[in-house]
Amino acid sequence: MKPIIRKEASLEFHYKIVQAAFETLEKNSDKYFPFQSCINCKNFSEPDEKCLLANQRPPARVIVFGCDAYDDIGDIPF
Repeated sequence: MKPIIRKEASLEFHYKIVQAAFETLEKNSDKYFPFQSCINCKNFSEPDEKCLLANQRPPARVIVFGCDAYDDIGDIPF
């Protein structure tokens, strides 16, 4: 028989994991940005703020969240 975790313990465990993840993101936000956005996409030209695939400036929601054509730039150069 496998042990079953109590609901309260499970909630506390999940909370601790999420809390640790957020603390890590906050402490390393200057080095690490884990979310897809135009800013870290190979198809985005920073100087004129244009998508190289569409040859126009993306809407704000796309700049923030990225799109289906997102291509990770790898190391962010800033």
